[in-house]
Amino acid sequence: MQSIGNRIKTKRKELNLTIKQIHENTGLSIGNISDIENDKYAPSIASLLPLSQILKCSIDWIITGTNTPQQIQITENECSHILSATEISIIDMFRDLDERDKEDIYDCLTLKYNRAIKRGKTTSYNSPYTGKNDSKKSDPDDHNSSSGIA
Repeated sequence: MQSIGNRIKTKRKELNLTIKQIHENTGLSIGNISDIENDKYAPSIASLLPLSQILKCSIDWIITGTNTPQQIQITENECSHILSATEISIIDMFRDLDERDKEDIYDCLTLKYNRAIKRGKTTSYNSPYTGKNDSKKSDPDDHNSSSGIA
């Protein structure tokens, strides 16, 4: 079984990286990197993340030499929950609003979402706000319904 230092050195060489490049990208001193690769010292906890990033491997692999597939693979379901930059921006703006404005935005979004469901453009989901299926909350074509939008 390879040592931590040997794994780091082997991976660095596979990626054609120099100790100087590792130093420049991790902030670890050249001497410290050399000592780690020669098994004089183990990498600190704080250095594991930058080392794993520059070496394009998991922290688990650095420490144990193994990768557990469920720890390194993102499932399709998990991927669907990753936010785009636009979605993050919308959430940030929403968080800055007072409760009344948040309710107005929620009501407007619910109306638009229900219309999309009716047109078959999306699927319904269980709202974390109401605990109910929002596609049944209001009739999207009923313009006389109370949406709460001022």
